[in-house]
Amino acid sequence: MRNVFIIFSFIVLTSFHPASPPSSPYSAKDVDISTMIYEGKKYTCVTMNRANNRVKAKYFAYKEGNQSVNDRFQKWRKGRSIILVTSGAYENYLNKSIPEGLTIDNGVVVNEKPNSYGGLVIVYATGGIAVSSIKEQKVGITCDNVQQQYDVNNALERQMFISCAQKMEATTFQTHLLVYKDQLKVLDPDCTAHPTACYKRERRFLAVCKYNGELVHIIVNTSISDANTLYEGTKAVYNFLKKGREMDEVVFMINLDTGDQDVFDLFDQGGTKRTDIQGKKSCEDAANLLVYYYE
Repeated sequence: MRNVFIIFSFIVLTSFHPASPPSSPYSAKDVDISTMIYEGKKYTCVTMNRANNRVKAKYFAYKEGNQSVNDRFQKWRKGRSIILVTSGAYENYLNKSIPEGLTIDNGVVVNEKPNSYGGLVIVYATGGIAVSSIKEQKVGITCDNVQQQYDVNNALERQMFISCAQKMEATTFQTHLLVYKDQLKVLDPDCTAHPTACYKRERRFLAVCKYNGELVHIIVNTSISDANTLYEGTKAVYNFLKKGREMDEVVFMINLDTGDQDVFDLFDQGGTKRTDIQGKKSCEDAANLLVYYYE
């Protein structure tokens, strides 16, 4: 009977077209989708528990040859159970030929120059995510099961970090680090000196939190009706996570782009894309994509 099951599973997994629904549903024990009202604001959350290592992350940082980011995603998703797809780092508006900040795509260097954003995100080939504050400390990265530390603002150490990331086929990107080790890292801006920092808009954040000793990844969406500046939105969501959701610690929280590439596709357990919660743009418009999937 076991051999029959294995053969049947293989047939199912290999018969899907890239645009078809995922091969198997994700578990409600590991993925929860909920909407809450806290202090008058509406928050939609996708909470993912990685305790059993079935929830994994994948990042597509840039196009590859003639393949767009969406082409790469559609090819890769074949036979996989997708939880959600979202835009990640900001698009480089001055030079769209390269992404913003230190970017490595599955071991391939796309941009080796760090930018001023405080957060460096590492997405490992194994599906894990780590974030470092490059303004405060060296970046930790695991190479051959050994944790290494590199100052990516130093040219020599940055090359050592890149070599390690290439060896591990890791992916990196940069974005605003909003919360780190349970402390707010974004300041209330001077709107006269930095008017763009005071734009009010819908927001989307990725927070990794500790709850009852376990790490949970939470995508938090706020709507246009609750538009905030980045500082206001960060402060409100941090308070929501700590008090409304009773998280023991917000390990880190980063900003996800909701500007010109506001992509957000969320799938139910049966693999059907939900229409009540979605971004304004499609995956075809994405300059990069952060994907959570289940296996």
